[in-house]
Amino acid sequence: MIQQIDLLRKKLRKGVYARQYVLMDYHCPDEVLEKACSITHGFESPTIAPLRKEGWVVVRSMVSKKDSHKAMGELWSVGANGVLVTEIKACRL
Repeated sequence: MIQQIDLLRKKLRKGVYARQYVLMDYHCPDEVLEKACSITHGFESPTIAPLRKEGWVVVRSMVSKKDSHKAMGELWSVGANGVLVTEIKACRL
């Protein structure tokens, strides 16, 4: 019974933690990737994948919900586009 209560506590804490962050996805030219990643450094590090368009990548990162609007503006100013923000309902970190 104690193990079940501890597990429930952990799940609730993670749910509260998850709701403090959003997932941010955006397209970014290679030449500004480091600058963009410094804006959205993520939980451990961002996920980066190549796009079909030569010289561009897509970046996915966890960003503090309270900082997400500021990050969107900063990303736009360095040359990123296609910025999407998605709420996180649950996570395991």
